Amino acid sequence: MCIPNLPFTLEGNQFPVCLSYAMTINKSQGWTFNELELFLPEPVLGHGQLYIAFSRTCKLSEVR
Repeated sequence: MCIPNLPFTLEGNQFPVCLSYAMTINKSQGWTFNELELFLPEPVLGHGQLYIAFSRTCKLSEVR
């Protein structure tokens, strides 16, 4: 929409947004996901947690 002869200029920024959902590894137990992206800023507490994280998808190629 363009309104001519306004006494001011409107400017805006747009950012691409992708809807996502986050949960802890422990909370994901019992779930299966089509795609999974792991964010591990700190070392995982145990090998069991890492196994849970990687086993939430059917294929390893679905984990990023």
